[in-house]
Amino acid sequence: MVFCQKQKFELGQKTLKNFPPLKIHNQDFPVIYKSLAKSRTLRLRYSRCGQQILITGPQFALRSQIEAFLQKSMMWLCTYFPQPKTYKNFTHDITFPFLGHDLTIQHHAARSSGILKEENILHVMCPLEDTQQLVLRWIKAQTTTYFRKIYEVQAPILDVTPTHIRLSDPKTRWGSCNSKGVISFSWRLALAPRDVSFYVAIHELCHLKEMNHSKAFWKLVESLCPDYQLYRQWLKQKGFSLHLWR
Repeated sequence: MVFCQKQKFELGQKTLKNFPPLKIHNQDFPVIYKSLAKSRTLRLRYSRCGQQILITGPQFALRSQIEAFLQKSMMWLCTYFPQPKTYKNFTHDITFPFLGHDLTIQHHAARSSGILKEENILHVMCPLEDTQQLVLRWIKAQTTTYFRKIYEVQAPILDVTPTHIRLSDPKTRWGSCNSKGVISFSWRLALAPRDVSFYVAIHELCHLKEMNHSKAFWKLVESLCPDYQLYRQWLKQKGFSLHLWR
């Protein structure tokens, strides 16, 4: 989301970056101001992943002008800002998406820990308070195996070899690849449609051949995932929903 308005600025002291949180729909959101040397316009953007409001503008904009801009933007923010999120936990009797299928957690009290998948039921044996942590470990292990199986088939086609697969929980990206062949993924891709996670896997694999986003790179992605643009669009429009799971 972007809101932009042109203003004339007076020279003044350099703007302080610390602003109090902005309350919208009874929820506080951090406000960050970033000055740009060549900027002549105040621009407001909401980062879904970072859950913050980012304002960019002239290097010497007055603090009072920025605060006035914020107040003037409030009507727009209240209209278009997303409603407060309802976060979800992996607990008993909760159904969650997993690699294209829905799984329902059934907790069974037990002293020792274990998980058994039976069709669309995930039987979790452990003390109740350990359910969340155990399910997360299971998801990450299964997701790592899922990506490895993709690469067993797809990597030979490009004549490349990933050296290692890692899972983490980044806020602003779904995958990354370095020159050593290490490919990292967000474990939350397990909660996305299967075709979407497959696209991200192909995207990062192609970086082992083309370490850029050139036309040659996208042509390579298209050769292995013809409908990749649909899955990119899904991540842009709905990817934030994957961060609702805790």
